[in-house]
Amino acid sequence: MDIKECYEILGITKKATDEQVKKAYREKSKQFHPDLHRDDKDATAKFAKVSEAYRLILENREKKHKSIFNFGTIFSDAGSKTNTEKKKETTKSEKPESEQKGIRGSDVYTTVEIAFEESILGCRKEITVQHEEICPCSKEENRTDNCTICNNTGKVLKKFIYDISIPRGIFSGQVLKIKGKGNVGINGGENGDLVINIQVKQKKGFVRTGQDVVYYMTISFPQAVLGAVINVPTAYGTVNCEIPAGIKPGEQLCLAGKGVIDEETGEVGCQYVNITIDIPKIEKTEDIEILLRQVQDKLYDKPVNANI
Repeated sequence: MDIKECYEILGITKKATDEQVKKAYREKSKQFHPDLHRDDKDATAKFAKVSEAYRLILENREKKHKSIFNFGTIFSDAGSKTNTEKKKETTKSEKPESEQKGIRGSDVYTTVEIAFEESILGCRKEITVQHEEICPCSKEENRTDNCTICNNTGKVLKKFIYDISIPRGIFSGQVLKIKGKGNVGINGGENGDLVINIQVKQKKGFVRTGQDVVYYMTISFPQAVLGAVINVPTAYGTVNCEIPAGIKPGEQLCLAGKGVIDEETGEVGCQYVNITIDIPKIEKTEDIEILLRQVQDKLYDKPVNANI
């Protein structure tokens, strides 16, 4: 995609500041995040497109910054070149572009799937990828006109194993980039990058919303009436959650510090426990008697189920 399309995807113009670009990216990420829009089959593709647009904008701005600096350097040196140097430059410019400078190698793409807990806590993964490397025949001491390894292309496909670190709080659809681990460049050009698309497995009962996590739990009628202390799973392990007596369906309880950490600020979100109450059907007198007995005996100390 071109840079104009990247700005259109984020809903901003080229005049936007770096902070405005970052803000637009965060807003679009929430708008298309697959965990928040499970009914939208295209959510993952849209989210990946937003992430790619953001990456390309940052790279484009970085290149512009470097080109401005280089222009200033060249301008300050203008007029200081000798006739011999100018003649060399003229000769060089007459050569094909591919011979004048190296061509960057292409990027290599792969996908890594991680568990919901790993996306919150961070993890390390060992991945296996294939990308091009320079063939040994390209070295002066090994040069030959008939290489059976690469068929005189100068490049050979090899398998590599990398141990990668996946940061805490990563979203599904975000990409990690390992510089220089893509396909080899041409004529001394730099290598491409290894681009890793992260996919987070959905976990039953859990939904992530930014730095917070929502856990949907169904409790029994006696628990809702009398209150209870219930074990609640989190990414950090199981914790006790106190259900107050008389809680209503749809109410949320906050487990502070059990959400996602913000790597920039160090702040940690919450895990909210969204309550649903399993209200039994009363069809006959015996049902009322059973329900009253359950309330009196306080036998229920575990949730009926935990799902969305």
